[in-house]
Amino acid sequence: MSSDKLLGASSIRKIYEESGFISKCIDGFLKEPFWFEDSNGVSLMGDECRPKEKTFLPIYFGKTLPALGFHTLYHNNELVCVQVRDGLARIVDHTVIKDFLRVLCSCIPEIGEDLLDLMTMHHSDFFGKNILTSLRLLDNLTPLVDTRKTAYRPYLNGIAVCTAGSTPKVMSYADIPSGSFVWAHDIINRSIDPDLISDSVSIFDDISDVAGHHFHKFTQNLCKDQTPDGSWELNLPDYKSLVTGWGMVNHRFHGEAGKIVIAIDKHLVRDTRNGRTGKSILMSYACKASMPTAVEIGGDVITGATNFIFNGVGKNCQYVCIDETNPKFPWNKLFGSITSSMTIDNKYGEKFTLGKNVKPKLGMTTNTPIGGDGFSDLDRQHLIPAGNFYQFHKMHFNKDVHQIHGGWFFSEEWGKKNWNEFDSFVIKSIQAYLDMGLVGGKPSQSYLHTKLIQRVGNGELVSVLHRLLEENTGGELYQKAIPGMSDEQRDRCLDFVASQEIAGVKFSLNQLKSSLDLVAAHFGFKINVGHPPDKTRPQLRIKHGGKIGGTNRYVITSSKCPFPSKNAYDDIPVSDESIPENGLESLDEYLSSNVPTDEVVDKSVAELEKSFSGISAPFPKETAS
Repeated sequence: MSSDKLLGASSIRKIYEESGFISKCIDGFLKEPFWFEDSNGVSLMGDECRPKEKTFLPIYFGKTLPALGFHTLYHNNELVCVQVRDGLARIVDHTVIKDFLRVLCSCIPEIGEDLLDLMTMHHSDFFGKNILTSLRLLDNLTPLVDTRKTAYRPYLNGIAVCTAGSTPKVMSYADIPSGSFVWAHDIINRSIDPDLISDSVSIFDDISDVAGHHFHKFTQNLCKDQTPDGSWELNLPDYKSLVTGWGMVNHRFHGEAGKIVIAIDKHLVRDTRNGRTGKSILMSYACKASMPTAVEIGGDVITGATNFIFNGVGKNCQYVCIDETNPKFPWNKLFGSITSSMTIDNKYGEKFTLGKNVKPKLGMTTNTPIGGDGFSDLDRQHLIPAGNFYQFHKMHFNKDVHQIHGGWFFSEEWGKKNWNEFDSFVIKSIQAYLDMGLVGGKPSQSYLHTKLIQRVGNGELVSVLHRLLEENTGGELYQKAIPGMSDEQRDRCLDFVASQEIAGVKFSLNQLKSSLDLVAAHFGFKINVGHPPDKTRPQLRIKHGGKIGGTNRYVITSSKCPFPSKNAYDDIPVSDESIPENGLESLDEYLSSNVPTDEVVDKSVAELEKSFSGISAPFPKETAS
């Protein structure tokens, strides 16, 4: 994937050794000489009265090196040495300065070689490591960075500029605003086509019948649904979620505080990791092509790690993809890095912290629901639903993505045209995000239901509890059956109903109660709303056979009418027998001695039935240019 790399050291060096810049530097070099010529040739300037004093050094550091673009400036709270040229800056050390002066002197007729020899004789003064501490501070120059409403992507032929409400354009490096610069090491090693990024074609138009633009078509295929007649239709809401989410991770500004973009199977089936939908191509391979400083970390690595979860992430990393998480993925490990700063603890390497405004963006792929059920958890997640277009083609026609699109994405098979179209999509997705913000990305009901089943641990139990809640809205449910209950009351006891309707699985009372809470919250039911704070729990108490038994009571109301119509929290006995004053004490003793401790036995939900019919014609193969 050589064509998607950033500029290397040799390429950057060529930029700074270009003839036009060298000529400009020679003029500045000769304007304030730190040497003089006489009959003895070239000599360094000195004070005749104090010959040991090196008066050439103030000129060299104060005039010569600044004229050649060498300065120091603060970068990420560190003082770094740079060479600035026409809106570009590269980080340098003493060896780079030495090499540049060698090239410069070789271009100065008559005295250049003699002057270089003289400087070499005083090597420590001109080329030693200590010279870096003597460079002048450049405090009026700042890097050109993305803002809330603007994005900059530097290419070989200029900077692609996206501004909210405007059409993307390409700006030359000569037009970089005064006081700003672009890091040379951030330049993407390919050119951008100005016509492609500024055309009038909307990124949201279905381009199935348009030649080329294979990555753009790939992203649309991810969001296509199969119709009853077998054709594939673009789901525009899903696609807007994809485009704006992908644009957000490519935008180098952290305006969306604490968001992670997650690509997930749209047709999620619990306990099934089908894959092959194209999620990894979108969130990992494509992001590494658009952001060459991106890093991929396996989801299983984070699940099993106690330390070093971001091993391999550097200070200039723009994006981290967590690929293929599993059902046990520890969301809590990731939450802090999403919401605030990110601590990087590299194995056998440096440990450092990146602030929330400079840390890399985060993306993820998964075939299972992600943990966290509170509003804060869900608000940190922007979901991209990936459909089964490619899964279907693989299953029924044994065709992978590269076979459908005529070649491997981001490989040597891609020519200039493919890269131009890809970069055009990158720019347009950023533009869409700047114009619209994040669109959609909320969990679907199907996703939340699958997540509910995963948390409860048994799909049949979810169905049973949901039915009980519906049938008893405005009434009561009980935790367990106790002696003295009527048949009607027993049929509203969680443990009895579960044992009767779910064969071969034994649930603890605690599991039944926690599952009831989860199911109620999911379907919009309320339990014991308005329960007095001075009581630990509403209870049903029954005296039977001279003994008092009790069970927890759950008053069920709907979210539309959350409060019971009468006081449901008065402890009214079912039997006509009176309850002694010490009844509560007896009940507590009873409950403490009768709480089951059985573990919940997981039972998988039957896999969703799939039916396919028909298929749209694959895209014609296009020869890479």
